[in-house]
Amino acid sequence: MKCPSKVPDFSLWGKYKSKRKVFIEGVGFAPGVRADFFQKEVGGRVLSAGVFKDDKNKILYTAWGFKDEPHCSFTAVMGDRGKWLAPMLGCPQVRTLVTSGVVVGIAIKSGSRRKKFF
Repeated sequence: MKCPSKVPDFSLWGKYKSKRKVFIEGVGFAPGVRADFFQKEVGGRVLSAGVFKDDKNKILYTAWGFKDEPHCSFTAVMGDRGKWLAPMLGCPQVRTLVTSGVVVGIAIKSGSRRKKFF
């Protein structure tokens, strides 16, 4: 599947659940990260999207793809000015940021750099 040039408008999809604690692949449960999940039917298949936010309801990133596939098709990170950065193929590449043994934030790969959220 070709990578889209922009993030879909998830307000046009149906919201089907919210989670206060989310498991992030490769990270586990990241403190302060929650998510809303949306879906819509496309050609007999179901597209699903997670929109991940911090405790203050600030959007961090999104990942979406078909529910019948094992991994995300696309990921996009929210930029500093409240606009989505370019979507990328595949699942989000997330790392925890740790200071003195305490998780203080996450870093998400966006192109050739990592966007940090505290």
